[in-house]
Amino acid sequence: NLLSVDRVTDTEEGGNQLQVAVSFPAIDPDAKQQREVLHTTSKTLKGARIRLSRQTHRLLVSGQLRNVLIGQSLARTGIWEHIDMLNRDPSMGQRIQLTVVEGKAIDVITGNYPQNPKAGTFIHQLVEKEAKTHTIPEVNLYHFMRDYLDDGIDPALPIIKKVGERVQTNGIALFRGDRYVARISPDKGLLFAMLRDNIKQGELSMDLSEKGTEETLMLSSIASKRNIRVKRLHPLLPKFEVEIQLDAKGSLLEYIGPLSLQNNEDQLKLEKKMEQYIKQEADALLAYMQKNRADSIGIGQYVRNSLTYQEWKKLEWNEVFPKVKITTRVKVKIKNFGKVQ
Repeated sequence: NLLSVDRVTDTEEGGNQLQVAVSFPAIDPDAKQQREVLHTTSKTLKGARIRLSRQTHRLLVSGQLRNVLIGQSLARTGIWEHIDMLNRDPSMGQRIQLTVVEGKAIDVITGNYPQNPKAGTFIHQLVEKEAKTHTIPEVNLYHFMRDYLDDGIDPALPIIKKVGERVQTNGIALFRGDRYVARISPDKGLLFAMLRDNIKQGELSMDLSEKGTEETLMLSSIASKRNIRVKRLHPLLPKFEVEIQLDAKGSLLEYIGPLSLQNNEDQLKLEKKMEQYIKQEADALLAYMQKNRADSIGIGQYVRNSLTYQEWKKLEWNEVFPKVKITTRVKVKIKNFGKVQ
């Protein structure tokens, strides 16, 4: 129920090859290993499947596949032809998770995890759980293909990493087309989610400390709404100004600092500080995406909606996106202060 795909060079057959591994539960309940792992090399996934089938007496089918792990090297060279091949397989479900692995994907699939011997189930549940709190996006085959084929947004995938005898999430992979071009660190995951869509649940830790003053907090149960407006600055030239409005509400779970949260004025001061913090972080994140020409929050969709079909088709959005002036406005409301008082 777990498939890994890596890019390898200098194989016996010459040229670039795919290193493909598959993991599935062992039939014998008394077996020392609760899963079997097969691996091979081939130029295509279909060719790999035929070679893997020769290694087992069991029938290999795609119906129970839960997650496809894509090695970092392959992700950076482009993955569309392999994703398209998965999609064309009628036995392959559209809800299969896609995940980028920092390093080699085969190292994750062949790893020994004493606390989580069923690696496929564990990784599937790990990604699902983290996606619910918006630290990473949960992306299946359908989502990736939808964003790749949409010329107004670029795909994004979660990243996982093998650390000793554990696997952990390790940020978000931003794609330009089908190539992995930049990484967002795990602590920026919620901000990315807020810029990408409306969210209903999340937690955000903020360090508001200044010289000589320590001030940190945890905002929990965050619900936010995103609104994007596009203004065309020239009737003929591709010049645009984009305003992103973020409205967030949450519960203050933890606060360490000089303000007295029983005081209404201090409560308002804290909300203003949080607004400044989120705006600063969001601006930096947007500048990073523009630098890497990865429009993973879909600003292009809104620009496209402001143009005629002919105007959009003439526009090279991939070249225009880094030059767009983006302004963020943030409004934060603390719903309750819990036991902080």
